[in-house]
This record gives sequence, structure tokens and C-alpha cells, in this order.
Amino acid sequence: MLQDEWQNFLKTFKNNNTKHIDCKLAALSHLGLLAIYGRDTEKFLQGQCTNDLGNLTPKLTQLGSHCNSKGRMLALFRMIKSATVIYLQLPTSNIQPLAERLNKYRLRSQVQLDITGANTVAIGLLGTDTLDVLRQVLGEPPEQPNTATQIAPFTIIRMHGVIPRFQILGPIESMQECWKNLVDQGGQPMPNDNEWILEDIKAGIPNIYPETADTFIPQMANLQLLEGVSFTKGCYNGQEVIARLQHLGALKRRLFRAIVLTDVCPKPGEPLYSMNSASGQGAGNVVEACSINKNSCELLAVVEINAVTQGTVHINHNNGPELQFLDVPYID
Repeated sequence: MLQDEWQNFLKTFKNNNTKHIDCKLAALSHLGLLAIYGRDTEKFLQGQCTNDLGNLTPKLTQLGSHCNSKGRMLALFRMIKSATVIYLQLPTSNIQPLAERLNKYRLRSQVQLDITGANTVAIGLLGTDTLDVLRQVLGEPPEQPNTATQIAPFTIIRMHGVIPRFQILGPIESMQECWKNLVDQGGQPMPNDNEWILEDIKAGIPNIYPETADTFIPQMANLQLLEGVSFTKGCYNGQEVIARLQHLGALKRRLFRAIVLTDVCPKPGEPLYSMNSASGQGAGNVVEACSINKNSCELLAVVEINAVTQGTVHINHNNGPELQFLDVPYID
């Protein structure tokens, strides 16, 4: 399989780059692509996702989610449109469950799902010199977050973040040559995706893993603030619950960013505790966490708002390591 060929290429690639510039390459192995294509693709997805596909174009990507009838997210993804395919990018561990779920709703729709991403892969670039490297290898990248530029056979996507950060999507055969060219211009392959995950956390961009599926309503993950929820389009799974919460303004939990002193990074779904929690369900749950050093990690968590504003929040137990809350860039 071509996916195996790509993974083998990454494992055996020898970096002989001697340039010292700030452009790091991430294989994004923690993410995968679910490719969806066919005559009815857009109509089908419009009834399954929280985002409005009427605004999706090859030049604009969207965050979105697929929910159950209770409005709880089973998957959260970045939606990317090409001429013939719509890609859903999400954690690799959640691709198969999402594909199985969507297949149940296909019925007679002319839609095909490919869990291998139709032999397309994505890589990440980040660092202060990334713009220069991209210009030398492919051409002018997009300027605004979520926007995309098509430079055949690749798609370049600008990501949220304080430092320049991009993704490149393309066919596996072409991506191998692209990776080599990026390294030749000074790109430094990273040993893992931790730095990329940390930048997502700093930008307040959540992920849903199997451990947190069926746990959060989209607004709890701030998805409405990231243009990942439409309150004006037609029906979709969970819409009634999601719309009611929005119109009543009764959101009691939302996504927070924090740092915690611990030598063991919490896992997605791990519970949070607070003496000020008014809920019998606990103060919240970890969404994503990444080590900063051996003694601390940064995380995103859905937390009871009152617990944050009126007291302290901890991991492990009520007297466990305390979360020190940080700003989320898109919240004043």
C-alpha cells in the first residue's frame, strides 16, 4: 500500500541538511485523512456535519464535527475541499469509527468513503523561516488562517498560531519529492508531532479522540467560536440540542487552556476535579495535553466555568496538581 510506502520513506529518510534555520517539518502521523467523494458528497455531508458546506471552497477550509442525536461530538475534523474529493482530517484513531458511523447514513447516496485518504497525505511546517522555505519550494503560501492555496498537485493551508504554521496536502508519490526539497532548503524533520500538537493547544484548536467521543457538545469545545458550527443551515444530527443550547445561552462548560506541573501528562478524557464544582459529573475533562518539559505540560480541557472562576481545578483528585489557566487567543 502507498500509505505503508510513505511511512517507510519517513522512517528511512536520511537528513543531510546542514543549514541552520527555523523551519521544522512534522509528519503529522497522529492525524489522518478520510476521503469522501461521489456525486452526492456535499449534500450528504451537509446533513451530517455542524459546519456549513455552502462556505467550503478549495480556497477555504473549515473545522466541523459529526454529532449523535444528543448533540455530542463523535468526531471533530478539518474539512478540506479539492476538485473531486472532500477530505476530513482528524486523529488517526478516530478515522475508522467515523467512517463506520457515516456509512450507516449513506443509504442510496452516491458517496464513497476511503479511510486511506485516497493516497493523499499531509505534512506540517512551522517556524519563523517557514514562509521563505515554502516560497522557494512551492510558491506563495496563503496569508490568513484556514485559507488554502492550490499549487498542483499540492494544497497549502495556513494554520492558526503565533508563529507561521502551514500544512501541505498532496499525493504520496509527489510528497516524497516535496519533503526532500523542503529539507534541501533547510527544513528540519522533527522526531515526533509533539511540537505541532503543542501549537494546536496554544491556538486553542481542539481534537476529539475515541476516549472523548460522545462527551462534549460543540460549544463546549468552543467550536462555534472557530466557525465550526452553523446555526442557520438545515438539519443535521444533533442540531436541535446544539441550537437550543445556543439560543438559551445556557453554556456551563467551555474549552480552557492551562499549564499543569506534573511529570505524567494527562490523557484525553481524564477527569478534572474541583471543590467548587456544582456538577455530579466532575469539573471537566482533558481534551488534549502535551509535555513542555519533564516537569510540566500544557493542555486544553472542557471545564465547568464556575469551577474556573470561583475556585481551583485539579487533575487526579481534589488535591492533585492544580491547573494554571492561560489565555485562549480568540477569547477576550
